[in-house]
Amino acid sequence: MSHRRVILLFLALVLVSLPGSGLAAQAEEPWKEANDAGLAAYEQGHLKLAEVLLLEAVEHTQSFSAHDPRRATCFNNLAAVYRAQGKLAQAEPLFETTLAIVENALGPEHLAVAVALNNLAEAYVAQGKYAHAEPLHLRALAIKAKFLAPDHPSLATTLNNLGLLYHRQGRYPSAEEFYFSALRIRAAQGLGYEPATVQVLNNLGLLFSEQGRYREAEPFLRQALETRLRLDGTDPRAIVHSLENYASLLRQLDRATEAETYEARAQTLRSQLH
Repeated sequence: MSHRRVILLFLALVLVSLPGSGLAAQAEEPWKEANDAGLAAYEQGHLKLAEVLLLEAVEHTQSFSAHDPRRATCFNNLAAVYRAQGKLAQAEPLFETTLAIVENALGPEHLAVAVALNNLAEAYVAQGKYAHAEPLHLRALAIKAKFLAPDHPSLATTLNNLGLLYHRQGRYPSAEEFYFSALRIRAAQGLGYEPATVQVLNNLGLLFSEQGRYREAEPFLRQALETRLRLDGTDPRAIVHSLENYASLLRQLDRATEAETYEARAQTLRSQLH
């Protein structure tokens, strides 16, 4: 299960357990049955089915108050499905509504608000709306820094997100600073062999490569590749990308013979994906 999906489920659980909602006694309500079935379909990669089920869940909440946290749960999860489908224009307003409901229910400084901020910011980033995304990520970071330990993995997630945002904007020094901050936390927690750590390593390697800092990039891209090859359940497409990234770097380092070996492995694996 990806870290992003864990965050989405965390938000749903927080909202369902809000004081005074009485939702624990309403576990079999139609909205929750449809929402849970939609989440299960999403986790299994059945996005079209997840969309249908979560639209049904949203429909069941139409009679609820506009600020009912159950609506935020359904909106958030449907938005996540739209984002996974590339329907970003449909995801964005749902994430915005989710954030408004969560803030109204829990106040502006709550970890669930940080999650909602992250989800909306990532929707903005995916559309190139970087100026909209940055203050949301920074606010999420401030909330997490206030309530979580300084070496909490969730902080590393937000730091990496900010690094990626600055990376895409060409703000390389800032990107490097945030990537390394994220990596230090994950290393301190012994999380070197988790997919989220691999992503930070890969991001750093690509950041250095884009600046022509190939020798600095090499250990990060190599470690990202080696770790992806070790991890069970790694998406083969991610392995292909790592193989290709590392091969491209080796060519920049005049290590053509080694590069050819990795290119051949990537080509073989890619052919098996079709």
